[in-house]
Amino acid sequence: MNQRDFVRYDTVKLPPVLRKVTVTWQEGSPTAAYGANYSAHGINVVIPPLPQGALPPSEHDPVEVLLPVDENWYSGQCVHVRKEADGSICLGIHFDHPGEHDRLQKLLFNSLQRSSQVHPSFISYEWEELVARLCDSEDPELKEIGYRHRDTIREKQAELAVW
Repeated sequence: MNQRDFVRYDTVKLPPVLRKVTVTWQEGSPTAAYGANYSAHGINVVIPPLPQGALPPSEHDPVEVLLPVDENWYSGQCVHVRKEADGSICLGIHFDHPGEHDRLQKLLFNSLQRSSQVHPSFISYEWEELVARLCDSEDPELKEIGYRHRDTIREKQAELAVW
């Protein structure tokens, strides 16, 4: 069920302008949220704790998401809702319209390219996996190399988070 045939983009790897979004559902007013990750078909968002009495959307409820980077609303439906211990709410939203999929895929691709041009030291998941295997190695020399590279990865991820 979790097998997808499209790419998900973690917002840490995308420009900060894609991290903040606005979400609205049913008769509610627009609510500020944070994009956790994107694909051309949907988005996972985290909504800060809602005011007393406000209800989050339920599964299958229509939801709209405003991306400030292109000032477009994307229409979809809620596919999962999870309340976190801190009161925040995680929503999975699937976008319904193929035209929006195409527009969002181009936006994400262009944003990722711009991001990697600004930060040419883009770290791939494959490299992180290789470094993790080095850190778990039985060979002390390989383990030391893995730890050195892991520290470098963490430093670069911290830089990207600030950017």
